[in-house]
Amino acid sequence: MPSGSLWLEEPLSQYPPLEGRIKTEVCVVGGGITGLTTAYLLSKAGVKTVVLEAGSLGQGASGHTIAKVTFQHGLIYHRLCVLWGREAALAYAQVNSEAIEQIERVITELGADCGFVRQPAFLYTTLEANVEKLEKEAVIAQSIGIPAKMLHQSNLPLPIKGSLCFEDQAMLHPVRYLKALANGIIRQGGQIYCDSRVKRVENRQAETARGRVEADYIVLATHYPLVHFRGGYYVRLSQSCSNIIAAEGVKIKGMHTGIEPDGLSFRMQGDTLLISGENYRTGTEPKKNHYLPLEDFARSIYARPAGWRWAVQDYLSPDGLPYSGRHSTSLPNLLLATGFSKWGMTQSMAAARLLTDQILGYPNEYAEIFSPARRVGPSVGQMVTNSAGLVRHLIGGYLTRPLAPVCPHMGCKLQYNREENRWECPCHGFHYGKARPLS
Repeated sequence: MPSGSLWLEEPLSQYPPLEGRIKTEVCVVGGGITGLTTAYLLSKAGVKTVVLEAGSLGQGASGHTIAKVTFQHGLIYHRLCVLWGREAALAYAQVNSEAIEQIERVITELGADCGFVRQPAFLYTTLEANVEKLEKEAVIAQSIGIPAKMLHQSNLPLPIKGSLCFEDQAMLHPVRYLKALANGIIRQGGQIYCDSRVKRVENRQAETARGRVEADYIVLATHYPLVHFRGGYYVRLSQSCSNIIAAEGVKIKGMHTGIEPDGLSFRMQGDTLLISGENYRTGTEPKKNHYLPLEDFARSIYARPAGWRWAVQDYLSPDGLPYSGRHSTSLPNLLLATGFSKWGMTQSMAAARLLTDQILGYPNEYAEIFSPARRVGPSVGQMVTNSAGLVRHLIGGYLTRPLAPVCPHMGCKLQYNREENRWECPCHGFHYGKARPLS
């Protein structure tokens, strides 16, 4: 029976590790969809670009996402209006709507057979008390030009009390898309190196175990910034893990996301139903079986678990907006993209366009709203919560030395996740080892 990610059944091209020193204009660190999209756009513009990936392409979030290509990102528009105002909500809608069109255009350019299909996306609730939240989101969405509509029925096998529909969204096979991007980069003269973990980053230099890249710009597309103390990203990001299973025997139409904390997410991949849920902060629930409730749910709707099951980790910003742009004032030639808050398919394209424009010296109307240097006032409460959790885990790591392994980055006590067979840091979500403690 299959196991692991359904997407990673797709074979990917192999790329060699970096050996020796090379010079280039841009070095992109990270071989996921964000990094490869950035490298593709840059190489298409004639910029000499090198990609460094620690392992294999797509082994991180890109190969484990549920892959909804949508600008319906939970109850985001009402939240943005409250935090930042209507203009921020409008900009967020525009940049992610444009991203869907741009992804479709890139797929056409590349001739990629990655199953890009237009689908409606639904937010749903099973609680009568939460219908009003959907109605408020609908009002805000409609006011900024999104043709959202409320419905009181669904084809989901759940007792739905209400749902909010965004038409003309999309879904795709993320690893086939990633493969096409990589091929496009190579055709345009770019270089890709795998098994090349970056150990140290400076303003214009990335160093691996066996090589070094000197570049005018370095882009961190590593999900979590390698350079995180400068910029304070350890308190400006929090991590969340979700679990996904594949099931057979039940088909649905469209893509669906529950708005409750324990709500489930659904989409089809061919005849296979993907079910996502059981969200938790990485490194905090090491003993719980997160797949069992999803498999029990599948059986309750007369679906058969198909064997594929996997976890995906995402990084969340306090205000729901990503960080895309210059890392910090002290490192002006180091750029990053992170904090996609579980909506990386469109956010990756938006970030890649913004970073490409900044490197090329072009204006980008979304640069300010997504800037890592934006003010934190409305989200300072969440940052305080992140800081408190960080201190708690740091103290735990200090008190348990040398009885338990600790994170070599920050000294937090690691937790062993039996489901995923790895050690996890509850402070910043890094994964270590396989079935054995760290020395």
